[in-house]
Amino acid sequence: MMRRPPPTRHAFGSSTSIPFYDPFNNSEREAAVGTSADSKNDQPKPKTHFTTTIEESESEIDDFGSHRSRGKRDTARGEGEARNIAEGADGIGAEKIGGFLEQLTINGKNRREQSKSREREKRMRSDLLGNRVKPKALKPEKFMPPKRDEVELFDESRMIQCGKHFVDAFSDESQITVLTGGGTTQIELIRSFDECELPEPIKRNIELKKYTQPTPIQKAVIPLIANTKRDIMGHAQTGTGKTAAFLLPIVCHVQKLVEARGSGVVNGTHPVALIVVPTKELAEQLYEEARAFAAGTAVSVCHTYGHMPMALSLREKSDGCDIFIGTCGRIQQFVEERYIQLDILRYLVLDEADKLLKNEDFLNCVQLIKNHPKLCPSHRCLMFSATFESGAQKLALQFFRDDFFFVNIGRLNTATDLVVQEFKKVPKFNKSDTLVEFLLGENGAGRRELERTTDGEYWKTRKTLVFVERKRSSDMLAIALRQNNIRALSINSDRTLKQRLGAAEDFASGKILVLVATDVAARGLNFPGVETVINVDLPEQDAYERYIHRIGRTGRVGNAGHAISYFDPDSPSDLQNAGEYVKILETTGHELPTFLLEIAKGQK
Repeated sequence: MMRRPPPTRHAFGSSTSIPFYDPFNNSEREAAVGTSADSKNDQPKPKTHFTTTIEESESEIDDFGSHRSRGKRDTARGEGEARNIAEGADGIGAEKIGGFLEQLTINGKNRREQSKSREREKRMRSDLLGNRVKPKALKPEKFMPPKRDEVELFDESRMIQCGKHFVDAFSDESQITVLTGGGTTQIELIRSFDECELPEPIKRNIELKKYTQPTPIQKAVIPLIANTKRDIMGHAQTGTGKTAAFLLPIVCHVQKLVEARGSGVVNGTHPVALIVVPTKELAEQLYEEARAFAAGTAVSVCHTYGHMPMALSLREKSDGCDIFIGTCGRIQQFVEERYIQLDILRYLVLDEADKLLKNEDFLNCVQLIKNHPKLCPSHRCLMFSATFESGAQKLALQFFRDDFFFVNIGRLNTATDLVVQEFKKVPKFNKSDTLVEFLLGENGAGRRELERTTDGEYWKTRKTLVFVERKRSSDMLAIALRQNNIRALSINSDRTLKQRLGAAEDFASGKILVLVATDVAARGLNFPGVETVINVDLPEQDAYERYIHRIGRTGRVGNAGHAISYFDPDSPSDLQNAGEYVKILETTGHELPTFLLEIAKGQK
């Protein structure tokens, strides 16, 4: 008999819509330039509880889904044991213990020592009476991911292959719009990679990466980076090749600079390109992408992010840092402590730029770089994302020169047409059961099949990425799925770096078939073969863009995808954001669920 996972509880917040913003409107630009980041939302986040067999459980979870729980009864029992210790097995009460301690402290002590002893006594009495002492915070585990060799970098099983809709989706050049301060402008597009005059090693790398023809964002951005010296803001839907659009021309340019300085010279301190990303997983992925494009050239690539051993990061940097990739906190440290110099920097790239600009800590890092006194004055700023809502666009203006290019592909801030979107009304207590039924029912090929692996038997399911709002929810839901013999792991920011990268790797390689994630896996990550994305929890805040990025993990590079969202009719945030989901469905031509449309009308 199939075991059912425990019911789940979730809480939600709010979000705002995304209007179009014209970056070249003079009045809006004057109001935006020089402004700082919006302050963080001061409203307290709603508390959340994930109901399990023991209420209010606090779980310690490992990679294999095992956990130890301490519930209310355990806590009460612990407090009772502490009282028993205080009273003593022979009935000695707390007052007697206190008097005994006081007698010890008074005899032969001066006043200062007596005062110190009384303070110690108070602390001891407090501890004995059952007050919990906060444990010492554990230092985060450091981890340096193994460096892949060239064969692994071009392993086809790790790539998302072009789907059957690739030609239809990416051949239409009418969807390419390029704006400058003077309005829409015409530029020379490339129609094939042969037009880029790439060095032979890079041509070979493109062939090994199975790139056949450039996508619209690549047709426009590659020549703009290669043939102009302007800043660029690039927008295209998820899964359309934005990474290659900036990496290819940068690698080519750096290769020319390396040849000019002499290939025997190691550049261990002065990056030519600095690429900033919001998450560790994305930094690791970009590092491997850049190494693949630079294979066989003299271009050096290095990376760094939090929880990577500092000594090993510095050693990798000393081997060459022509292209330097990292997350904001670690890059800020490298700049402030002068591990890297910015005086020959030619490219500052912000990938998932709207995420970087809207977060105050991320924005401070970008401002530190842009305002650095030694920053090369001729550097260029390149920003890319699948969403650029008006606030992010305004913030971006302070980092651009007046003549920057705004490259837009298709409709602004919309989901890809290749993903079929579906909304289901599911109360919060039914979400886990609904997910399990889908994975073991509809998600099979008409019948259930058990697969035997080295660590047990698991039901055969499609490759599915599941999103939730809470870190604990991702862990507990992954455990529930494992209990139902479904190969699942969780990924969230509370996991160690080794666990996070390991879970992402296992999911990408197909070792596990269901990844339960928070939004650390929502942006930029490439997971081959993902057929379905399920929003067990819909986003609470910034729902519009977060939803678009989440469902964009499927339907990539011309492949079809399926996104299912569980709409909780009792969730305040789901009700509040219903209008946002209606807008997304309307712009992609989906039929609107009656219940969702009625709720959205009621919110107006």
